[in-house]
Amino acid sequence: MAKFALITGITGQDGSYLAELLLNKEYTVIGLSRYSHNESPSSFSKISHLLDRINIIKVDYANKLDFVDLFSKYNFDEIYHLTGFSEAGMSFDNLEKTLVTNQESFFNLSTAAINSGKSFKFFNASSSHIFGKIDAEYIAEDDSINPISPYGISKAYSYFLSKYYRDSLSQFFVNGILFNHESPRRGESFVTSKIIKAVASIHKGSSSPLKIGSIDVSRDWGHAKEYVEAMWLSLQQEISDDYVIATGVSTTVRSFIESSFLSVGIEIEWKGNRGEIDEVGIDKSSGNIVVVIDPRFFRKNDYKAQVGDSTRALEKLKWRAQISVAELIKEMLEKHDVD
Repeated sequence: MAKFALITGITGQDGSYLAELLLNKEYTVIGLSRYSHNESPSSFSKISHLLDRINIIKVDYANKLDFVDLFSKYNFDEIYHLTGFSEAGMSFDNLEKTLVTNQESFFNLSTAAINSGKSFKFFNASSSHIFGKIDAEYIAEDDSINPISPYGISKAYSYFLSKYYRDSLSQFFVNGILFNHESPRRGESFVTSKIIKAVASIHKGSSSPLKIGSIDVSRDWGHAKEYVEAMWLSLQQEISDDYVIATGVSTTVRSFIESSFLSVGIEIEWKGNRGEIDEVGIDKSSGNIVVVIDPRFFRKNDYKAQVGDSTRALEKLKWRAQISVAELIKEMLEKHDVD
């Protein structure tokens, strides 16, 4: 008998890849959205090819009764909670929106599911931002939680509440602690998409340079379509647990920029004081400035490096990230018709 899955945030990067994965496994999939397709067709662009195979239900995440009604009508085997305000850098200027949106949606969904009295498995999309600035080369599940952004705080809330449900109420809740994961479906406000878009434009003749903030910070970048596999695997276990989902490989923004330009045949030469606002990236062939440091994009309370240790996921889920940053860059460039 086919399993029945619920996905919040189905119109986003992760939700779209997860929907594809579950449909390929012959699941029946229901997705939740704040909008109907008629109200906001552009919001459904990532899942437009799936709309005849999934059922979309419009909900108000702030309305508890929407979820009570949902669970009175359906029996879900698996629930994947992916929705929320997900831009850590912008969360400082959107404090109320970040906290209310992320905490309220999780609380209303999770309590309605539990109070329905029905059996289910629940995946909560947590984030590496719950750790904040941590003195560890590789970050694992048992490291201290010390968020430094409103986004991280909101994710810590759902992380701890999931643990409470699991440990005190014996509910099957998994925290997937997701490190940075990208794809051609990543929103354009995220740094990787911003870099890729600028590189593609410059490759096609644009004279506008890439404007970027700190370039010597390091991140652990994986591919979203691999990370949703880990989500699914975590709910196929007999016992629920928390899992760091990461590649374990550190890449600086500077290196990501260099590799992206090199993929289109442009070699970057850096001039000026390293990491300072007078540093620029120059196309060695043409002499044109293609990268400038713009202090407007510096993040508050940014951390220099954050790399995940996904040993538990490897041992228990038999999951390991396979796609390299170079392969990720190539795929993201192809979205902009750059071979």
